[in-house]
Amino acid sequence: MPPINADMPEPGTDPAGTRPLLFLHIPKTAGTSFLLMLQNTFGDSRVRRIHTVDETIKETLEAAVAKLGDISCLTGHLPVHLFGDSLDKFRPFTVLREPVARVLSLFRFLKAGDPADWKRLDLPPDFTLSDFLGSAHPELYGQVNNGMVRMLCGDPKREDPERARFWDKTGWTDALHAAIATLERIDFGLTEDMGATLALARCVWSVPYELQQYRENTTRRDTSAEDIDDISRIIAMNTLDLTLYYWAVAEFHKRVAALPKALPDRPWNPLTVFIPPLGVEQSIANVPGRRGFHEFEGIKVAWLRADEVADIHFAGKADLLHFRLLLFCVVADYPTDRIILRVNGQPVKTHFSSVEAKWGWLETDHFETRDGLNHLAIEASVFFPASTLDPLTGDKRRLGVALANLILAP
Repeated sequence: MPPINADMPEPGTDPAGTRPLLFLHIPKTAGTSFLLMLQNTFGDSRVRRIHTVDETIKETLEAAVAKLGDISCLTGHLPVHLFGDSLDKFRPFTVLREPVARVLSLFRFLKAGDPADWKRLDLPPDFTLSDFLGSAHPELYGQVNNGMVRMLCGDPKREDPERARFWDKTGWTDALHAAIATLERIDFGLTEDMGATLALARCVWSVPYELQQYRENTTRRDTSAEDIDDISRIIAMNTLDLTLYYWAVAEFHKRVAALPKALPDRPWNPLTVFIPPLGVEQSIANVPGRRGFHEFEGIKVAWLRADEVADIHFAGKADLLHFRLLLFCVVADYPTDRIILRVNGQPVKTHFSSVEAKWGWLETDHFETRDGLNHLAIEASVFFPASTLDPLTGDKRRLGVALANLILAP
């Protein structure tokens, strides 16, 4: 695969190990699902999320850049212009989406959301798609009028509602070419082809295992409010985003076609693998190299997903070791004897010791590890809809067991 940017290192060649990922999250491009993959891959505690872009954003980013050694990934709804010369300190990545679908997804997301957001955005309680498209609120206007080009063109005036250029619908040719130039420099994927996007990401980040696609924060599709006039209006408002997107589709497929059939024999990215210090208890939030976990949450656990096997990729040397896993169970009498652990594909015997209601340690017998990459798989078979445990919850997940801490010891 040809280099995307001569100023950015090829995977596995950075003498410092690897540069942190910069995920430039364009709204409504499956970013929530992509972020969950990043948290599993790099570890929740090393993924720094910027939630607010306000007058302090430059200071916030300067502080983050000054402490790059503390993070593996920086992410947020961050326009390219905020980074200036510091962009080459990262490995940037973004995801694009077909513009009409992206705008409609934003409308449906807001329509199904909190009425407090409608009020904040000056939308009436019964707002229509036409109301949404005609909004003069800067947050909406910037997103439904060539929002992808705005974020990627590097022109701060296109992102500043205090500037006439933010509202101007003409003179965008330079912005379009600048956005294309940005995509020529960085790695990117497509919402509509997430399988190939993850394959490309795995290669350019030098991840030694397959990345998983998660489906989070999906908005139920209701097309009843859409008519042909509104669709035509969206197209007219986003001609530059459409041009950018269809250029990007062709470029993306070229890059995917150039990927090797198998990963090259090169060092894997150490930020994407758990390197456990023996005998030291670690929070799951500090563990990279994961798949099949929900986001780390307030009770300091990460729940196993009901639809797949949870696993952890860890580095080690040939040795005789054992794991201790601190688990939180969704019910006090959870059948922990039905949890199956495998190391490098081989089942290992386990013993559960209760600590208090719903908490306990699952300890394995000793097993042999190997030099290099090892694999722990955790299979739980009993899950309950969260709503059956708490009818008032808005949680739509199915929950069974969560991992809090783990110890790998001799």
